[in-house]
Amino acid sequence: MNICELHGTKLKRKKVPIHYGMPPYDGAWAVQEQLFPNAKSYFVGGCVIDFDDPSYQNAWVCEECREAEALWRKENDSFDTD
Repeated sequence: MNICELHGTKLKRKKVPIHYGMPPYDGAWAVQEQLFPNAKSYFVGGCVIDFDDPSYQNAWVCEECREAEALWRKENDSFDTD
């Protein structure tokens, strides 16, 4: 069974968008791994996109991590992690 190592809650299977292109590195990724490791709001799909590349990928997601991420983004709007 998949359990969030941070919150101890059961992970749920969800469709997660894939973002293509070169993401900026602004330090937010390190924060994500520590504070909400299973938010899985998006996947980085790479710099090159083809017309037949998928738009979504399935992932195990923690709802509490997602809530923590939303709060963190609201409080730290200078970080753009999308």
